[in-house]
Amino acid sequence: MFARAHPNDVAHFLKCTAQAVSMLRQAHRWRTTLLRAQAERERRETTANDDAAPAEPPVPQRTPPAAPNPQDIAQAERFAVVHRADAILLRRGRQISNARRASLSPGALRALITGTTPILCSLDKKSHQPAPLAA
Repeated sequence: MFARAHPNDVAHFLKCTAQAVSMLRQAHRWRTTLLRAQAERERRETTANDDAAPAEPPVPQRTPPAAPNPQDIAQAERFAVVHRADAILLRRGRQISNARRASLSPGALRALITGTTPILCSLDKKSHQPAPLAA
């Protein structure tokens, strides 16, 4: 950069260029030294962890989902009977108005979406009503 400030002064240009090259080489040496130190430290840590750790880490046990509460199932079925269209939307992963959804507890909402009772499974069946024709 300083070499470009004085393009007509050859001695200054050569001096600045040599200084820049020297600084670049020094930066490369520092970076190489840093990478070697980091690799050595990582190798030591890996060796220490291999000695201290068991051969295989324990596999985390997944707990099966809790069975739905019978009250939640009853509330979900009541909602499905009274608000069938909204219940179908919820089972299909769609949203409904917050006012209607607020009437369901979180457990009842989960039971409505994942339940397997005959009433809740009937929401999954496609209706055989003809679709309205656009004019």
